[in-house]
Amino acid sequence: MARTGATFGKTLYVPNDEPAVYASFLIKISLDNDVILNRYYWHFSKSTLYWEQANKLVSAGGQPQFNSNALCRVSVPVPSIEEQEVIISILDRFDALCNDLTSGLPAEIEARNKQYAYYRDKLLTFKEVLSA
Repeated sequence: MARTGATFGKTLYVPNDEPAVYASFLIKISLDNDVILNRYYWHFSKSTLYWEQANKLVSAGGQPQFNSNALCRVSVPVPSIEEQEVIISILDRFDALCNDLTSGLPAEIEARNKQYAYYRDKLLTFKEVLSA
């Protein structure tokens, strides 16, 4: 997680445990995955609830500072692991649709075509006029 500057609070999800060196402007977040899953926390860190708290906890001054003391004060709703897995699955699918052109764009085109067909049929359906 970025702890300073314009990107404070932004979190990167790293899906493996490969050794790495972290820069001094980052905080490595290690979670107890028996309680909270890493991917669940990553999705939470993009939420409005997270950012409302982060913006209140960041220090003022020339460069915003969001250190580990501030991070520890962020309240995270933690459902059961099973519920977290369901939430992750749903949000990962939405994320893929929004960010992966190979899946998102065709799905969006199909949705717009269905929307077009729906409105076309509604707009071009007329009540039959009885002639006298």
